[in-house]
Amino acid sequence: MSITRCWRRALRSRFRPSTSPNTPDPEMSGNGRTVYIAGAGIAGLTLALALAKFGATVVVLERNSKVQEVGAGLQISPNARRVLDRLGVDRALHTAAFEPKGIDVYPFGARKPLVTLELGGAMLDRFGAPYAVLHRADLAELLYRACKRFANIDILFGVRAYDVVSHSRGVSVTVDEADGKSRSARAFAFIGADGVRSRTRTDMLMGPQAIYTGRVAWRITLG
Repeated sequence: MSITRCWRRALRSRFRPSTSPNTPDPEMSGNGRTVYIAGAGIAGLTLALALAKFGATVVVLERNSKVQEVGAGLQISPNARRVLDRLGVDRALHTAAFEPKGIDVYPFGARKPLVTLELGGAMLDRFGAPYAVLHRADLAELLYRACKRFANIDILFGVRAYDVVSHSRGVSVTVDEADGKSRSARAFAFIGADGVRSRTRTDMLMGPQAIYTGRVAWRITLG
């Protein structure tokens, strides 16, 4: 059985979808149904929204003092757009994003495009959702605002350190918060969404460090 299928089965056995867009199912709250997420980036905030809609109590740990996303633009494909729409950020995404009609691909030094990829209405007709682009920081901010509407999502900024111990009933998590206080709790799961320099991968799972591929991509933004 695949890891994805195992996670789906586990989540369905513990959580039920929320009947309200911004609140969990009241019958699903309590110990053993809390999920901790390391990282308040795009992945962590998206996962927090999804779990909250299943009735989970979600605690997101972020070492920075606020939501911070660096980089340039993101492409939101139709399948990703449908997921974000179901998480309740469709209106905010429509306002913040740009939906191009197409993409021209030019060989180096050429004045005419090698090929034009049709987007816009073509994507909507074929996949049922548009293709869009927006800045990473804008997506992170709208996801953060969506998370704040959920009473069962708690985002802790300025987290100094955390420790996770796995046991038969889930995990025990100890967090050193920004004010110097420490909190401990039992949770159903601890999920690492803390980026390429993931402490969850290296310290908790004893996984390898990120390996440089030797490839470099240059990106520019035209205003």
